[in-house]
Amino acid sequence: VKALVKKNTGGQVSVQPPVQQPPVQQIQTPPVTLPAKGTTVKSGNIKYVITASAENVKTVSVTGLVKKNKTSVTIPKVIKVEGHAYNVTGISKNSFKGAKKLKKITIKSIAIKNIGKNAFSGISSNAKIKVPSKKLSSYKKMIKKSGFKKVKAVIK
Repeated sequence: VKALVKKNTGGQVSVQPPVQQPPVQQIQTPPVTLPAKGTTVKSGNIKYVITASAENVKTVSVTGLVKKNKTSVTIPKVIKVEGHAYNVTGISKNSFKGAKKLKKITIKSIAIKNIGKNAFSGISSNAKIKVPSKKLSSYKKMIKKSGFKKVKAVIK
């Protein structure tokens, strides 16, 4: 802040005190609170568990159906939880176990990294699992490893 100097016509110099600016107010934005890792959430007819919940990494894993009597289900790439996008990266063990009427599972996510044991046990014997074509090979291996016997029912 500089003082303002004025020359008076009578040969005198006067100095005015500096002009005080009001303080700049800092706007405090509250920190973003994300749901905790391990929190169970529902989106559509699917239940998920949050597996990572940080500002730069947000992931969930499928844990089951809200209602076991569904005949088809689509596992999306991303779900919204409290306004935040979470990538679907896994299917937990026993996720669809006992969903006897479940005949069609569509996996849209290309980020599935693991499929738990018995994830598809007890679903309809005529069930088909549709996966993204570029992930057909890797998803077939994971699905087979999970215990699903009808790997030929995995299609693109």
